[in-house]
Amino acid sequence: MTYKGDHGFKICDEDRILLLSTRNQDPQVKDKILKLFQGVDWENLTQKASQHRLTQLLYWNLKGFPEEVPGTILNDLKKSFDVNVRRNLFLFGELLKILKLLESANINAVPYKGPVLAIRAYGNISLRHFDDLDIFVDRENVLKVKEILISKGYKPQFELNGFMQRRFLRSQREYKFFNPETNVHVEVHWQFQGVSFSLSGDPKFLEDFERVKLNNKEVLSLKPENMLLVFCIHITGHHWERLSWICDISMLVKSHEMDWDYLKEKSGELGIERVLKVNMALAVDLFDLELPDTVLEDLKSDEVQDLVFKVEKRIFSSDPENIFQMAVLRLKIRENMLDRVKDLFKTLFAPTNKEWDESSPKLLLPPASYIVRFLNVLRKNY
Repeated sequence: MTYKGDHGFKICDEDRILLLSTRNQDPQVKDKILKLFQGVDWENLTQKASQHRLTQLLYWNLKGFPEEVPGTILNDLKKSFDVNVRRNLFLFGELLKILKLLESANINAVPYKGPVLAIRAYGNISLRHFDDLDIFVDRENVLKVKEILISKGYKPQFELNGFMQRRFLRSQREYKFFNPETNVHVEVHWQFQGVSFSLSGDPKFLEDFERVKLNNKEVLSLKPENMLLVFCIHITGHHWERLSWICDISMLVKSHEMDWDYLKEKSGELGIERVLKVNMALAVDLFDLELPDTVLEDLKSDEVQDLVFKVEKRIFSSDPENIFQMAVLRLKIRENMLDRVKDLFKTLFAPTNKEWDESSPKLLLPPASYIVRFLNVLRKNY
């Protein structure tokens, strides 16, 4: 039994090839790809793959069609793939160095996304594109981590002190660092949800970590179920901007035996049960994810299917969309009215990390910070 959404809008052949190239290449899938090759716009395909961060998977599967894919396209994809593999391995090495430094300082640090997700979900660090390293620590350890990273050549996104620094740690979720010598970006997180995303319950259970081995190196990691919840929150907060994020969810579920009763209970506690359902339905519809029948039944409700349609239309449609239209979609995916109100207020008035970076600290004190954010929203959309 499978769930399939009725798109109701056109998905071009390049999009279809991109989606099919993420699946297991059994004869039936290969035949579908071959049929789509006729008249394909190869430049458009590679651009879409880059846009959605799926170039790695596209090359991995298109190399199985050396006679049908133009040599120049295959060579360009291979070059991009090889460059990304070297970069991924380098970033993984840098991650292990940073984790060792933090462990020496008795700081529990939990890497997620990046190389951890590539290995745990895809089973191969070369098959996923990532640009930076994401590390979760307790809020009280953020400034210690900052000092350690600075001592190793990293530059903070901006310098804050005293009250402004304390307000930043209270109102934001991440502090960004960049090493100009190694060209490595590190994001230090102290909460998993974005600043415009509210949770109904206490998210502390998400910090029930486990030790896992990544290429014979033992590190702390999120449990698979909690990792799934965190990623559902993440891609919803970012309005499903990349297909690779939905693909990540599909690959994560395929590679682990999920406790669906736990996921139902915990998503309900956080007020994100609908968020989980919509993202699961997207993974099923777009990436052919197989789920237990009992889970699939929950994805068939009219409200979930309607939201899936709207998200897919946003992904594949070329029509421009402003923040207010996105806000409506984000509000509908929240089942709790109070969470909707909080999310709307934060979306319109809470300064983002980028605005902290670009604005004078004096402008980031209430009520000026609310005005700055709202003016930026208006400026961006009109």
